[in-house]
Amino acid sequence: MTVPTICPPGYYCPGTANSGYLPCPEGSYSGMEGLTSASLCLACPYGRFCTYIDNKPITQKADAQECPELHKCYVAAGDNTFNSLDIEGCAYGEICAINTAVPELCPPGTYSDPSVATPSSEASDYCLPCPANKYCPDWGLTLAELENCPDGYVCMGSAIHPSNLDDITIKLCPAGYYCSQANPSPEILCPINYYNPKEGQAQCLPCAAGHVCESEGIIWPDPCPRGHYCPEFNPGFPDFMSTNKIPCPAGTYNSDTYLTDVDQCVNCPPGKFCNEGSSGFSGYCDAGYVCVGGSDTPTPSGTFTFDDYDNSNNGPCPIGHYCEYGSSFPIPCEPGYYMPDTGASECLECDPYNYCAESGLSAVTGRCSDGYYCIGASIYE
Repeated sequence: MTVPTICPPGYYCPGTANSGYLPCPEGSYSGMEGLTSASLCLACPYGRFCTYIDNKPITQKADAQECPELHKCYVAAGDNTFNSLDIEGCAYGEICAINTAVPELCPPGTYSDPSVATPSSEASDYCLPCPANKYCPDWGLTLAELENCPDGYVCMGSAIHPSNLDDITIKLCPAGYYCSQANPSPEILCPINYYNPKEGQAQCLPCAAGHVCESEGIIWPDPCPRGHYCPEFNPGFPDFMSTNKIPCPAGTYNSDTYLTDVDQCVNCPPGKFCNEGSSGFSGYCDAGYVCVGGSDTPTPSGTFTFDDYDNSNNGPCPIGHYCEYGSSFPIPCEPGYYMPDTGASECLECDPYNYCAESGLSAVTGRCSDGYYCIGASIYE
């Protein structure tokens, strides 16, 4: 008569015909006797793997082998097969030291990139700082999963989230700059003709009417200066207009700031001339010229007319008259004098043997009468 033998540790005996005793499957162990089913074998501890030693199953936890570096050893939920596939290499984004069951992940502010790093047992060796212009808000991110730095922010590296403003890894776009993902550079100075008074902006504002923005990085625009007017900047301005600061035309001036329209430039005063962009008159008109107003030169070339003084042109002094330095109205030659030419600063004495009876003559009145001698500048015949 054969005496039954209890099923030994490391095995189970289902009691079926010709089954004998069977080893606990790889991925499990057992130190107990008398097991009747593979399901009663114990799962290999997390962080280790259980395989046969000399073709025999292991019977105690201490015999489970260490999970190698860069691998993870676990039994998947609901997996009762205990197969050797429970050992896996660590994936990108995972950090696996020896005896790892559940790998660590690269922390927020970092990421993993297979092209420049391989899985590691040390986060410092494997997890890369989140690059500039990106932020890394979650654990275990790879390069393809990084978020673009939002408009209005500057991500300087190792950024976690726009809400974590620390001015070291991420900050608001500074005033005088704009920050947009449409540009390759994280922060760009506002260009000429634009300004930005606030932080956190994705675009700059066009220079406001009555103001000027003549340099890059303007936070507040300057007042439009005297001698100029400044309409609101329009990108459609002609190419030759580098700024919205436009000089008052020659013949006008402006002594105030913040002007917005050319009509606010004032005609140059009578007797004076004004160069382009003048904040006051530039000088007096030359002797021999009459400047009724709005002159852009001390020697104007228009034709002065007496009939409509207000609309007359600036020009050389008319015949029969002379014009002193800074004249706004021609002065007629006195009796005894005349002037046949334009542009005179003084009149000619009436010729000997002739007389000039009236004022404003452009020629002598006539010859002296018989029996009289006219010695010059004579007003009687």
